[in-house]
Amino acid sequence: MCRRSDHVEVRLCIVVTSDSVAYGLKKDEVCPSAQAVVEELGGELLKCIVVPNSVPIIVNEVRDCLKLCNFALITGGTGVSEHDLSTDVVKQFEGIELPELGELLRVASYSTVGVRAFASRSIAKLVKYPRPALIAAIPGNPNAIRFALRILLEDYVPHILFEFLKKSAAQHILEGNRS
Repeated sequence: MCRRSDHVEVRLCIVVTSDSVAYGLKKDEVCPSAQAVVEELGGELLKCIVVPNSVPIIVNEVRDCLKLCNFALITGGTGVSEHDLSTDVVKQFEGIELPELGELLRVASYSTVGVRAFASRSIAKLVKYPRPALIAAIPGNPNAIRFALRILLEDYVPHILFEFLKKSAAQHILEGNRS
């Protein structure tokens, strides 16, 4: 990952949403390939877990991830079918919505997959509880995940977290001075 003074080290957790993988019908290709990309970029993947397409299960896993990491990534479930729930999960968390993350990934993917890139409802949100972090939902195709991780971890996520934490730290100092 980019080592700049205006960046934060990313501690990543991944929640893979897939009924077929969760129930043993298909092999998990996401966790091993994500681990390879994160290691290549010098990051830290703290957790990668596969869960079925169930809102309560996904929400609980994201909550668990937020206790460990500063970037919780949900893969899969960003399309338009009734089983695509990840975007709705991200929206349930209170915080600052970042539609730009989805726009960035859709535009970057267009040259590779064409107009299908715009069928993705990728989304992100900055949250403060239980600690400042970014939650994002991206497509679940292993190639799309590797592509997105390279784009997001190289500069976008470390910088967004830096800016968010900088403001959070300033607010914390101000609140401490009022006591």
